[in-house]
Amino acid sequence: MAQFSTGFGPQEEFELPGPDRRGHGESDEKPPIVARNIKLLGQGTKVATANLWVRKWRWTWHGAILHRRGDSQWVQLDNRAWLDGHRNLRFAPLGAFDTDEIDKLFYRKLAVEAFKRAMEGEP
Repeated sequence: MAQFSTGFGPQEEFELPGPDRRGHGESDEKPPIVARNIKLLGQGTKVATANLWVRKWRWTWHGAILHRRGDSQWVQLDNRAWLDGHRNLRFAPLGAFDTDEIDKLFYRKLAVEAFKRAMEGEP
């Protein structure tokens, strides 16, 4: 499994959310992730697509997709498509967080909240 690496020093500098190196916590006034250029889709489980700006990293992921099935919601980041030996279409993630806990926090909570704010017209 591919590991997400920023290349800018220790991993603890980039955990979401949490205190920074100086011990300051995330501001309640500024969300850690902002969805920009949102486009509503309404196709199957796909609700909307947007670019996700991660404030702490100063990084934008383009083409994130919000999915919903029943009461469950999650965000999918872009994948790389490839064909296996039987010519079946497969998808490989382009990155991943170091732990399942951070992964779930990002995709199931913070990114979903960013989409919700954008769909409601909030920054």
